[in-house]
Amino acid sequence: MPKALREILAAITDDIEAAFVGADISRQYWQSVYDSHELLRDSSASRLRITEVKVSLPVALADIEEARRRDRGLQPAQIATLLPERLSQPQRESVASRIYERLQSEGRDQNRWLNDKLTGILEKLATEELQISREELDLDLLRKYRRDFLEHPAEDRAALFLYKASELEQVNPSHLVHMDFTIVID
Repeated sequence: MPKALREILAAITDDIEAAFVGADISRQYWQSVYDSHELLRDSSASRLRITEVKVSLPVALADIEEARRRDRGLQPAQIATLLPERLSQPQRESVASRIYERLQSEGRDQNRWLNDKLTGILEKLATEELQISREELDLDLLRKYRRDFLEHPAEDRAALFLYKASELEQVNPSHLVHMDFTIVID
């Protein structure tokens, strides 16, 4: 069953932590044995200290999972911030809602069209209905919204990997990726 990389890595770190707990319990047991034995009483049970773990994990990409929450693009409240402040708040909210509805009716990913499509709709509604000039629209803020989206396009997605040997045996070896990493333990 494919798992997200974060789940695989979390399982590895959980296993390392469990190994440390098991080692501590074992050490306590052996210390009690040493303490109860006359010849070993003055000695201490040896302790192995692991400072780093190197892992080479073969995986194969199985799928890209969409998250439940999906980015629906620019929201009416954000669109309202693009309009001039000389308009009353109810006017800005009304225009923003109409722009948002028009973008929704387009049935497209709004964020791809933040500059072109939204600017066109915004200019048309603003100039025709509200006599707002292009210069009054905060297009710099629109570019910031666009940049923010482009910098984080896949936050709500997770890559799912096959990692079990039985699953990887069925994958073409040229499609396997080896993730090599080191976990440093304090």
